[in-house]
Amino acid sequence: MLQNDYLMRQIMLLVEAIRRSLLAEKLAPGESAEELEASLASAVDIEPGLLASLAPESLVTVLQLGNFDESLVPYVARGLGLAAYYHEQAGEVKSADLRIQQLGALARAYDLDITYADCQPAAVEDFLDPAEAD
Repeated sequence: MLQNDYLMRQIMLLVEAIRRSLLAEKLAPGESAEELEASLASAVDIEPGLLASLAPESLVTVLQLGNFDESLVPYVARGLGLAAYYHEQAGEVKSADLRIQQLGALARAYDLDITYADCQPAAVEDFLDPAEAD
């Protein structure tokens, strides 16, 4: 029961961080990327600087060796892709490319059909609020 409560809290915090970044993205995409990455790092229990620098396969390994719950994967993957989008909008091409590669490695490792196209703001909004997409 406590583990389910903890997991739901992590998911809600991550969803809230993604929603905040969607609202703030138009004002400052670089800041939105940083805030979203800090929330992602917190959700997966990794230091933000480490998340920002891990090679894609290394990120997967760190998650698999830690206390990472697979229920978070769809949110973390989309968060990484959305962070890539923000970095791209801010002209931070290297950071964007790394996030896209991390997204790809995570999707492969957990057998998810999530691509960078699924992480554009409108697609993420649809994922978070599927009823509104109809």
